[in-house]
Amino acid sequence: MTAASTHPPFDPELSVTLAALPPELQHPLLPEDIPAWREQIGLLPGGDELLLRDGAVGLEERQVPGPEGAPDLSVLILRPAQGSGGRAQAMPGIYYVHGGGMVLGSNRTGADQLALWVDEIGAVGVSVEYRLAPEHPHPAPVEDCYAGLAWTARHAGELGIDPALLRGRRFHVHVPAGAVPKDGPSAGVTMTTALVSLLTGVAVRADVGMTGEVTLQGRVLPIGGVKQKVLAAHRAGLTTVILPKRNELDLEDVPEAVRRQMTFHLADQVTDVLAVALDTAGVAVDAAA
Repeated sequence: MTAASTHPPFDPELSVTLAALPPELQHPLLPEDIPAWREQIGLLPGGDELLLRDGAVGLEERQVPGPEGAPDLSVLILRPAQGSGGRAQAMPGIYYVHGGGMVLGSNRTGADQLALWVDEIGAVGVSVEYRLAPEHPHPAPVEDCYAGLAWTARHAGELGIDPALLRGRRFHVHVPAGAVPKDGPSAGVTMTTALVSLLTGVAVRADVGMTGEVTLQGRVLPIGGVKQKVLAAHRAGLTTVILPKRNELDLEDVPEAVRRQMTFHLADQVTDVLAVALDTAGVAVDAAA
């Protein structure tokens, strides 16, 4: 490409997400920019103290085997601290792959959100540090992520993760033809809730509908078609709907008669969704179902 060339236009469905990014993130990432970005994104404000959440979370870093013939991996392990409300019994596990497009970041990038989940949900969090492109081109970063996941599964009991939640099952979320523009991002919070329900054994409330895109950091982003989705939920007999907080003004398009019959919860983080959607007062579902 020449200096005068331009990149193709962004997928229109990405426009909402792009508009939410800070201005410095809204320009193309060029190879010569990578070193400066790595230095900036690698800085965790407050350092590891932020991850400890005032003593509620314990932190450990280990070197674990990487893919065959590749260097060992560094994994960051976060667990509820014993003596501060930490759980002694086996817990759900969260395997975290940091953002950065496989060219930026470390196992501490975005780990403050992971620490929040560990503290609030009572889970074990494992964040992997994988090799970065372009120094290590595909498939090296992906192979590192899978090697870290495999290690986590093999050592689940040692880490405090309930091995029964992993035994005999694998999770694969497939997005076919992911580069082709299509509908679908608004299913993010629903897919996340379904996986959390399966792993924790807590049922999803039958009267709740939800919609919203979710980022790797757990933020809930706005979506389109709020009126149509709320009307569909109403026709289906649902009485509670969870929407992205930034879609609040779109509720004005919903007929007032429908709004009066429904309860709306606005979510900024995926934890807001789970707090409403999961039937924590009800009977837990069989995790093997």
